[in-house]
Parts: sequence; structure tokens; C-alpha cells
Amino acid sequence: MQIKKETEVVVSGVPTEAQLEAINGQAKTQLQKEQVYVFSLRLCDDQVDRDFERFDTLALPALAKLFVGKTGIVDHKWSSEHQVARIFATEVVQEDGISFIKAWAYIRRGGHGDEVIADIEAGIKKEVSVGCAMGLGVCSICGSEYGTCGHRKGEYYDGQLCCAILKEPLDAYEFSFVAVPAQRNAGVLKALGGNGKCLKELAEEFGAQAEYRALFKEAQLGRQYRKELEDDVVRLCLSLELGADRDVLRSVVKCAAAEDLMKQVIHGDYYAIARIPAFRDYQFGLNNVPCGLPDARGDGYYLRADDGGCYWLDPSEPQVITWLCSIIKELKELGFNEVVLDNFRFPPNPDLYIFNGDRDQALAEAAEVIVTNCASDGFTISFVAAGANFALPEGRCRLYLSGIPARDVELTASGATMTDPQIRMVFIADSNDTRYDTFGVLRTIDLLDTE
Repeated sequence: MQIKKETEVVVSGVPTEAQLEAINGQAKTQLQKEQVYVFSLRLCDDQVDRDFERFDTLALPALAKLFVGKTGIVDHKWSSEHQVARIFATEVVQEDGISFIKAWAYIRRGGHGDEVIADIEAGIKKEVSVGCAMGLGVCSICGSEYGTCGHRKGEYYDGQLCCAILKEPLDAYEFSFVAVPAQRNAGVLKALGGNGKCLKELAEEFGAQAEYRALFKEAQLGRQYRKELEDDVVRLCLSLELGADRDVLRSVVKCAAAEDLMKQVIHGDYYAIARIPAFRDYQFGLNNVPCGLPDARGDGYYLRADDGGCYWLDPSEPQVITWLCSIIKELKELGFNEVVLDNFRFPPNPDLYIFNGDRDQALAEAAEVIVTNCASDGFTISFVAAGANFALPEGRCRLYLSGIPARDVELTASGATMTDPQIRMVFIADSNDTRYDTFGVLRTIDLLDTE
């Protein structure tokens, strides 16, 4: 949840020697006393505010550390021309039974900086709004995550005012000088209700449309996963003849948590398969740039992203394989019988990215490491590869193919080099065409162990 709260400038003046040392820890070039102006401001406290929220007292020290090095801007506009100050130190202070974060910031004198300093000295630029992200909001009445109970902020229950207690600080963004203090919309932006701007509007305002589109696509995948999970549970309940019709079952599963639905599928009379991305992963690529395939159209440092905005990973990078193995093992512990690694391939056009090795060899070695480390009796690793010529490693694994027309099924299967293709090869298709029947069903891979 993203939070913005109003604060104010407290003290201003010339930096001390200790402050100047801390300032130079943030600056790229050494600054002298006469070059900077320092001021202090009171940030988040642990009191209930006008949005009927308060920061958890125990969360303030961690949040204070996150504010060090953050920029001061004007009107929450994240552009270089609106950056006017930077926080160089923070501490948690207690006064009159109230705990709050006190911060010190500096402004470089000269040019536009002198105008900002003059406004601070004149008391014109006094109110500031801080932006941060908190991981959890807890109801002060019952202790549940706010929004999951029936209590509402601002209402009284047995004489006790309900508020949301903000916990688990994730990040601090900035503090901003604002023209109009105490605006209602400067409070909670998202996740705890209120009447702030929607996420799409914020993305457009701050130039984060690409990130918004990526998040939207991930949310679509999540909704699709949820729908498929609900369908599986409804089918399972119908097969058990529990006496409830489909509509009743559908209404029940819609109210259940995704984790509970997953447990019903895994621990029911189902063969549970998890399908996860292999080398096409937006979030992992974004957080681990050296593990991605460089874009040939850039300068060698930009990740290759497809039309869907997803980054492509390098199959020869050990960190990528370690990441995939960790996910597979976690799914195995959850009770899945098989994990299918989707997009176990390189991007289709080799001219658009940089890879200096043998692609087929890189994929084959990656598959061998994964199967060796993760496959076991009763647990299968499978790959959605680019074609039937993909070399399956030794071990408990199989190949999935998608996008193959029914008329080409027999020809594709006949070109496979693997043994037992009716067991090791599966065609994924939405069609009921009988030409898929031979390879469109899952046969237990245990049959291979009995031959």
C-alpha cells in the first residue's frame, strides 16, 4: 500500500561539521558549508491522522532508515527539475508520549535552490507530504488485516475508535513540498480504500505506463489462474457427488482463498500439475539484469523484452537455473505431482538479442541440471519447448508442445528422437480433434519404469 502523509519543516540553518560529513556521503562531489542549506522536518508519527490511520510505533525505526537518501520534490512531480532537496539523516524521537521520525535534509545553494530556501525561511514552503509503502494495515479493533473484517475506519465500537495501523515498511519514496496542505487525496492512494487516484491514473501522472501495463498483464494471468483453479475444484466436487449443483459450488469456491482451493486440488484425487515460466520472466529479469538476454538493438546492457513486455532470461546463467530449481522444489513440497516449465526456449528471432553460445546445447544443459536436481520418484519435470527435436535429458521428464495443428501431430511425433513418445510427448490443444488423442492425454510416466 502506498502512503502519503503531511508533515512540516521544523528547523533550518547552516550545517554542522557532522551534518556536512553526512551530506557529502550523499553527494557525488565534496560540498562546503557555504554551498548547502540544511533544515529538519517532522515525518510520520504514531498518532491517528485525519484518514483514521496511524503508523505502528515499532515500524518507525525501520521506516526512518528507508528515508535516508530520498529526494525532496515539489508537488509530488518526480522529474529532475522538481528535485530540490535530499534527506541525509533521520532518527525516531519521543515527545509528550508521541513517537515520530525527524529528518534532516539539505538544499544546494544557488539558482532555483535559493528560491526554495527563501520560501522556507519565509514560511511559505512549510508543509510537506511524504510518500512511502507499507506492507500491512491492521484493524485496531480486532487485529485482523484491515479490509478483511467488518470494522470501518472512523467508526466507534464499544467506545473505541477504529483505525488502520500501518505495519511492515517496504519503501520510502520521497517528501514533497505541497502548495495546499492537508488535502484529503494526499492520504492513502491505494489498497486501504479512500478516494485517491486509481493506479492507472498514477502511472500516467508519473510516466510509469510500461510498469502499469506489465502489472496489468500479470494480474490478468492471476485471474486466469484463479478461474482455472475454481473450475478444477468444481469438477472435483461434482465427481464426488456431494449433492450440490454446479452453480452452488461455483458460488462457494469464489469466496474461498486461492491457497485453500489449491489444497483441495492437490490433496484430492487429482494429478496436480503446476505450469510456470522458465526463461520468460518479467520480475526476475527486472531484478536480475545480468541474467537476462541483452537486446541487440540497444548498447548491450538493455534486456530483451517481447511484445508482451516480458524479459527473456539467459538459460546458461547458473543463477537462473538455481531460481527455477528453488521454485520447483517449493511446488513439490506443496504436493504437486508435476511441474511444467513453459517457454523453455530462446526468443524466436535470434537477430534481436545477443547470445554467443550454442543455443541447443545451453537448453539441453539447463534441462539436465534441473531434472538431476529436482526430479524424483513420483515427481516429474516437463518442458514446453520450441519443437519436437528438443533433447530430453535422462530421468523422469517429458516434453509438451503447443500450437501444433491436428494435421501435423503424427508427422511431428514421428520426427521426435526420444524413446516412448506416447508417454514422454504431450500436445497441448483446445480442440477435441481425434488426431490429438494419441498424444493429447497424460499417461503415467511410471510405465517407463516397468519396461
